[in-house]
Amino acid sequence: MGVSHPGVAIPGPYCVPVKKELRSLPISFAATTLTGTTLDFSNQSGHPSVVSFFATWCGPCNREMPEFLRIARQYSHEGLNVVLIDLNERPKAVQRFIDKFGIDFPVAIDTDGSVFKMFAFHAIPSSVFYNANGVLTCLVQDSLEPKEIDNEASAAVGGWMP
Repeated sequence: MGVSHPGVAIPGPYCVPVKKELRSLPISFAATTLTGTTLDFSNQSGHPSVVSFFATWCGPCNREMPEFLRIARQYSHEGLNVVLIDLNERPKAVQRFIDKFGIDFPVAIDTDGSVFKMFAFHAIPSSVFYNANGVLTCLVQDSLEPKEIDNEASAAVGGWMP
Protein backbone atom coordinates (compact mmCIF):
# COMPACT_ATOMS: atom_id res chain seq x y z
CA MET A 1 0.00 0.00 0.00
CA GLY A 2 1.26 3.46 -0.77
CA VAL A 3 1.09 6.83 0.78
CA SER A 4 -2.24 8.58 0.44
CA HIS A 5 -2.23 11.56 -1.90
CA PRO A 6 -5.01 14.14 -1.55
CA GLY A 7 -7.71 13.58 -4.16
CA VAL A 8 -6.05 10.48 -5.65
CA ALA A 9 -7.36 6.94 -5.16
CA ILE A 10 -4.81 4.53 -3.73
CA PRO A 11 -4.41 0.90 -4.81
CA GLY A 12 -6.45 -1.65 -2.92
CA PRO A 13 -5.23 -4.51 -0.70
CA TYR A 14 -5.87 -7.04 -3.50
CA CYS A 15 -2.90 -5.63 -5.48
CA VAL A 16 0.14 -7.90 -5.39
CA PRO A 17 3.01 -6.20 -3.54
CA VAL A 18 5.71 -5.18 -6.00
CA LYS A 19 9.12 -3.88 -4.98
CA LYS A 20 9.44 -0.14 -5.57
CA GLU A 21 12.38 -0.55 -7.96
CA LEU A 22 10.29 -2.91 -10.13
CA ARG A 23 7.31 -0.54 -10.33
CA SER A 24 9.14 1.80 -12.69
CA LEU A 25 10.52 -0.78 -15.12
CA PRO A 26 9.58 0.20 -18.66
CA ILE A 27 6.46 -1.39 -20.08
CA SER A 28 7.76 -3.39 -23.00
CA PHE A 29 5.90 -6.02 -24.95
CA ALA A 30 4.27 -6.53 -28.30
CA ALA A 31 1.32 -8.69 -29.28
CA THR A 32 -0.63 -9.23 -32.47
CA THR A 33 -4.22 -8.02 -32.72
CA LEU A 34 -6.96 -9.89 -34.54
CA THR A 35 -6.53 -7.59 -37.51
CA GLY A 36 -2.89 -8.66 -37.75
CA THR A 37 -1.38 -5.40 -36.58
CA THR A 38 1.25 -5.35 -33.88
CA LEU A 39 0.21 -3.81 -30.61
CA ASP A 40 3.44 -2.25 -29.38
CA PHE A 41 3.20 -1.57 -25.69
CA SER A 42 6.77 -0.36 -25.26
CA ASN A 43 6.01 3.34 -25.12
CA GLN A 44 2.78 4.01 -23.29
CA SER A 45 4.32 6.69 -21.10
CA GLY A 46 2.11 9.73 -21.08
CA HIS A 47 -1.07 7.66 -20.86
CA PRO A 48 -2.47 5.72 -17.92
CA SER A 49 -3.05 2.13 -19.00
CA VAL A 50 -4.81 -1.08 -18.05
CA VAL A 51 -3.80 -4.43 -19.49
CA SER A 52 -6.14 -7.32 -18.72
CA PHE A 53 -5.39 -10.94 -19.57
CA PHE A 54 -8.41 -13.11 -20.29
CA ALA A 55 -9.83 -16.14 -22.04
CA THR A 56 -13.24 -16.33 -23.68
CA TRP A 57 -14.23 -19.41 -21.63
CA CYS A 58 -13.28 -17.80 -18.30
CA GLY A 59 -16.38 -16.97 -16.22
CA PRO A 60 -14.72 -14.26 -14.09
CA CYS A 61 -13.24 -12.71 -17.26
CA ASN A 62 -16.73 -12.51 -18.74
CA ARG A 63 -18.07 -10.91 -15.54
CA GLU A 64 -15.30 -8.27 -15.55
CA MET A 65 -15.65 -7.28 -19.19
CA PRO A 66 -18.57 -4.84 -18.83
CA GLU A 67 -16.53 -2.98 -16.19
CA PHE A 68 -13.49 -2.70 -18.43
CA LEU A 69 -15.76 -1.35 -21.15
CA ARG A 70 -17.23 1.14 -18.69
CA ILE A 71 -13.87 2.45 -17.45
CA ALA A 72 -12.55 2.66 -21.03
CA ARG A 73 -15.42 5.00 -21.85
CA GLN A 74 -15.50 6.81 -18.50
CA TYR A 75 -11.79 7.66 -18.52
CA SER A 76 -11.25 8.03 -22.27
CA HIS A 77 -11.14 11.84 -21.96
CA GLU A 78 -8.30 11.39 -19.45
CA GLY A 79 -6.28 9.28 -21.88
CA LEU A 80 -6.77 5.85 -20.28
CA ASN A 81 -5.66 3.03 -22.58
CA VAL A 82 -7.45 -0.28 -22.03
CA VAL A 83 -5.91 -3.32 -23.70
CA LEU A 84 -7.12 -6.92 -23.56
CA ILE A 85 -4.82 -9.85 -24.16
CA ASP A 86 -6.30 -13.28 -24.79
CA LEU A 87 -4.29 -16.36 -23.88
CA ASN A 88 -3.75 -18.36 -27.03
CA GLU A 89 -7.26 -18.98 -28.29
CA ARG A 90 -8.44 -19.23 -31.86
CA PRO A 91 -9.07 -15.86 -33.49
CA LYS A 92 -12.69 -16.80 -34.30
CA ALA A 93 -13.46 -17.44 -30.62
CA VAL A 94 -11.85 -14.15 -29.63
CA GLN A 95 -13.78 -12.28 -32.34
CA ARG A 96 -17.06 -13.74 -31.04
CA PHE A 97 -16.10 -12.47 -27.55
CA ILE A 98 -15.34 -9.00 -28.95
CA ASP A 99 -18.68 -8.96 -30.78
CA LYS A 100 -20.58 -10.25 -27.74
CA PHE A 101 -19.38 -7.35 -25.57
CA GLY A 102 -19.02 -4.69 -28.25
CA ILE A 103 -15.35 -4.18 -27.39
CA ASP A 104 -13.94 -1.16 -29.21
CA PHE A 105 -10.40 -1.04 -27.85
CA PRO A 106 -7.34 -3.17 -28.70
CA VAL A 107 -7.53 -6.92 -28.24
CA ALA A 108 -4.48 -9.07 -28.89
CA ILE A 109 -3.76 -12.77 -28.67
CA ASP A 110 -0.71 -13.92 -26.71
CA THR A 111 -0.08 -16.97 -28.89
CA ASP A 112 2.91 -18.28 -26.97
CA GLY A 113 2.09 -16.96 -23.48
CA SER A 114 5.26 -14.86 -23.40
CA VAL A 115 3.53 -11.61 -22.40
CA PHE A 116 1.55 -13.40 -19.68
CA LYS A 117 4.76 -15.01 -18.38
CA MET A 118 6.57 -11.67 -18.42
CA PHE A 119 4.31 -10.55 -15.57
CA ALA A 120 4.79 -13.93 -13.78
CA PHE A 121 1.04 -14.48 -13.78
CA HIS A 122 -0.34 -17.90 -12.91
CA ALA A 123 -4.08 -17.49 -13.49
CA ILE A 124 -6.68 -15.52 -15.37
CA PRO A 125 -8.11 -13.04 -15.15
CA SER A 126 -5.03 -10.99 -14.29
CA SER A 127 -4.60 -7.26 -14.78
CA VAL A 128 -1.97 -4.55 -14.53
CA PHE A 129 -2.58 -0.83 -14.12
CA TYR A 130 -0.04 1.89 -14.95
CA ASN A 131 -0.12 5.64 -14.39
CA ALA A 132 0.79 8.13 -17.13
CA ASN A 133 4.44 8.04 -16.04
CA GLY A 134 4.60 4.32 -16.83
CA VAL A 135 4.71 3.38 -13.15
CA LEU A 136 2.94 0.17 -12.17
CA THR A 137 0.17 1.13 -9.76
CA CYS A 138 -1.49 -2.28 -9.30
CA LEU A 139 -0.93 -5.87 -10.37
CA VAL A 140 -3.80 -8.30 -9.72
CA GLN A 141 -3.85 -12.07 -10.21
CA ASP A 142 -7.55 -12.58 -9.72
CA SER A 143 -10.87 -11.17 -10.76
CA LEU A 144 -11.86 -7.74 -9.54
CA GLU A 145 -15.18 -6.42 -8.35
CA PRO A 146 -16.61 -3.42 -10.24
CA LYS A 147 -15.67 -0.96 -7.47
CA GLU A 148 -12.11 -2.38 -7.44
CA ILE A 149 -11.70 -1.94 -11.21
CA ASP A 150 -12.98 1.61 -10.87
CA ASN A 151 -10.62 2.33 -7.96
CA GLU A 152 -7.57 1.05 -9.85
CA ALA A 153 -8.47 2.98 -13.00
CA SER A 154 -8.94 6.08 -10.86
CA ALA A 155 -5.56 5.56 -9.15
CA ALA A 156 -3.83 5.13 -12.51
CA VAL A 157 -5.54 8.13 -14.09
CA GLY A 158 -4.99 10.19 -10.94
CA GLY A 159 -1.25 9.60 -11.11
CA TRP A 160 -0.86 7.60 -7.91
CA MET A 161 2.84 7.07 -7.11
CA PRO A 162 4.26 4.57 -4.62
